[in-house]
Formats: sequence, C-alpha cells, structure tokens
Amino acid sequence: MKRIFLLIALVGMMAVGVSAQSRSLATLSHDGELTFFDKLSCFEDALEAALPGDIIYLSSGTFGTDINKTIDIKKPIRIIGNGYDSHIVSNLRLYRESGDTLTWTYSSSAPFCDGVRLERLSFDAYSTQGFDQVEITASRIKELSNTTTYAKNLIVDRCVIETYHSSSTTGKNTEFRNSKIKVLDSRENEMAVNCNIDSIYSKPGFIKSSIIRTIPGNYSTSSRLENCLIETITGAYTYVELENCYDLTGTDTKVLDENMEAVVDLQQNGYFGTDGTVVGIYGGDWLPYSESPTVPAVKASASSVKYNPEKNQLDVNITVAE
Repeated sequence: MKRIFLLIALVGMMAVGVSAQSRSLATLSHDGELTFFDKLSCFEDALEAALPGDIIYLSSGTFGTDINKTIDIKKPIRIIGNGYDSHIVSNLRLYRESGDTLTWTYSSSAPFCDGVRLERLSFDAYSTQGFDQVEITASRIKELSNTTTYAKNLIVDRCVIETYHSSSTTGKNTEFRNSKIKVLDSRENEMAVNCNIDSIYSKPGFIKSSIIRTIPGNYSTSSRLENCLIETITGAYTYVELENCYDLTGTDTKVLDENMEAVVDLQQNGYFGTDGTVVGIYGGDWLPYSESPTVPAVKASASSVKYNPEKNQLDVNITVAE
C-alpha cells in the first residue's frame, strides 16, 4: 500500500513540476513516507531532514543556488534526478568525520546519484572506514575529484565526465563504464571500459575497448591499453603496454564521434579482437546519458489520480512518454 501511495504522490509531484516550471521541488522519501520541500533551499532542507537510507527525488530545476558553496553530505542517502534538467550548482562533497560508524552501501540498483547534473563532486574522509562501492549512473559531472585515500571502488556508469582528477594514493580502484570522459587525469588503479576519452594524463591502470582521442604525455609501465582505438599519440608511448590496439597517429581519419562506421570496419578487418568486442561507448551511436530520467517519463498532462466515491477508491491513470 505504501508503494501505491508513493507512486501516486510522485505522479502528482511530476504534474506540479510540469505545470510550474519555475518551481524546483525536492521530495524526501523515508520508508515510503513523502515530505515535500519547495523553497529555494529545498535540496539543503531535504538533506537536513534525511535519515540514513533515505532518497531525495529532484524535479527539473536548479538546486543549491550558491555556486561557491560546498554542501557536505554526511549520511548515506541517495539522489535521483529528472535527467540533466535537475542541476545542482553547489559543490557536493561526501564527507565522513572521524569516528563515523555509519554503513555507506550502494549498488547498481541503488546508486548514490542517478540522473543528475552536478558541477563538482568530491570525497573527504577522516574515518578509516571511508567510502566503498559508491556508484553514479546516468549523470553529468563537470568535475569529479577523488583524492582521498579512503574513497575506494567508485563506479561511474553511463555518465559524462568533463574532468576526473585523482591523487597518487593506492587502492582506490575507480571504474568507468560506457561513459564519455573529456579529461582523464588519473594516478592509480583506474579502469575504463567501453568509454570515449578525449585526453589521458598520467597513468591509469587499465583501459579496454575504448576510443581515445589523444595521449599527450609519457606513461608508466603500470599502464595497459587493450582493444583500444587511439586517434593520436603525441608523447613517448613506448612505456605503455599496448595489446591489440590500433594507432591512427599521422592519418587524417577522425573517428572519435558518434558515427562508428570506421570502428566497425576495423573490427571486421581483424582489429580489436574477433570476440564481438565493441569499441567505445557500447552499441556505437548509443549515448550513455540522456536529458530524460532513466525511469519512464510520466506525461503529467495525460495522467490523473481521481477519487471514485461510488467505489470508495482511487482511479489512477498513468501515461508515459514513448
């Protein structure tokens, strides 16, 4: 019953979001009970009221209006947005104080952040427990910074990352999947699989089945590229381990775009393995991100929730976008 009322309330929330485009709405879900916040500080208010394990749903709109402010998230909550139209402009920092014993547990079915546009996301931990297995899906992040020793096993899936920055601390094991990355400034134990990457700096651990626009500098022997298409190598790459890669340096062919015909031709001619390997973002022209939420978008104008006094029940009609 709680799930039914949650769905009904969310449909109502979406209807309000459509009819009042200028009004941003944050909805806090705690064990199926909903609380609505609609002030300018609605995201911060929802975060303050949230308990560990709660979910904050964001409508379309702008949240955290002070772009110079850093909002610390000190409890394991989830943020689910409405695609890139849910834009948090303040900096977010997952923060653990010394002595913090809360368990931070996320998974692909329950990511920390899903369908949200962020200016900056970072991690800071003064607790040796730190963060483990934090997942981010279908989001766009201008700057993703992972410089603390205690943020480990970060998963970034179907995202657009303008800049990723990491420090030289060991054991973090960040993994990028099916994502677009403009600048990958990595230092230790990062892995990228089926990604489109503009530039790579320093020494990621392992990159597989990805398209790389340029490698501008020297590499460490700890780096390994497998089944990759490299458009230009301008540095001394003899120190990186290349296996079954195709180097287009010195040619006029430009392949890092949404048209994957050149990649398909190379695959058919024996490059990138013969095991059906897909190079770059999985599915060729399939985009890892969307302006729409990852759940079916509800057509608020064609949906309704009405009380039927004769049957003493709610008649729910939900229409989703095709």
